[in-house]
Formats: sequence, structure tokens, C-alpha cells
Amino acid sequence: MLINIGWFNEQRIHHCVIHIDIIDGQVWIQANNTDRLIAEELVAAGIPAESIVLGLQPPDVRPYTAYGVPTREQQRESLKV
Repeated sequence: MLINIGWFNEQRIHHCVIHIDIIDGQVWIQANNTDRLIAEELVAAGIPAESIVLGLQPPDVRPYTAYGVPTREQQRESLKV
């Protein structure tokens, strides 16, 4: 996770810039508040697209992206929320 944290003009700053998890051997992009195409950069670095899950996309949209979907176990866990 990459965050901005601190103070600016007496206001607290706490902002998630990038959040990536590794869950069940898959790379989950949870947040990307940059202009970088992180998933594309990960593929260029050698990570297979099917091993990348766009967690920032709704679950019903993920199968229609160029990237992976959660493993069955992870899908069951996410339905419990």
C-alpha cells in the first residue's frame, strides 16, 4: 500500500494512492489513484493477466475484463460480506 499521510494547512491528510494485495496467489489491485496503468505494468513485468484481479471493479464486471477472476475460495469469502 502506498499512502499520503501527514498534515497540510492544519488538515490531516490520509489518502490511499495504491493498494495491492496478494490473495490466494493472485495479485489484487484494490485501489489505483494514479495515472499509471498498474495492471498493464504488472503484465509487462511478467505476471500473467489471469493472475491479476481488478478488486476495484465490481465482482460482476471482473469476468469481462482482460484480467483474472478470484479463485473459487476467494469468491465464496467475498460473498459473506
